[in-house]
Amino acid sequence: MLSKYKHYPQRQFAAIARRLNWVHPNVLTIIGIIPYALFLLAMSHHRLGLGLWCLVFAPLDLLDGLVARENGKVTAFGGFLDSTLDRAADFLLVAGLFTAGLAPLWLAAVLALCSFLISYTRSRAELAGL
Repeated sequence: MLSKYKHYPQRQFAAIARRLNWVHPNVLTIIGIIPYALFLLAMSHHRLGLGLWCLVFAPLDLLDGLVARENGKVTAFGGFLDSTLDRAADFLLVAGLFTAGLAPLWLAAVLALCSFLISYTRSRAELAGL
């Protein structure tokens, strides 16, 4: 659903991505999970402001794919790594909400399930040729 709005920030980051040709996209993928880990850490200490500040850097997750596409460094492993760490980031986000007391356990479980089902159903649909 949000993918139809994805082109706007991608255009904004494309110029930056071309200049980052010296950085391997997989390194950016790994760095991209750090804001989510810091969010969980901040939220587990009930530091809501700090946690929200960490999420300001979450859009940097767009850079890895853009750098790969803009600089001809797209690989199957890179796509796999990005998808895997995206699910880990989703988990860290939900866990942060739960540990701060902003989401009850049942809601955190439903959000985590939905996050994992997104990648699973997409993968199965692609395998089925849909």
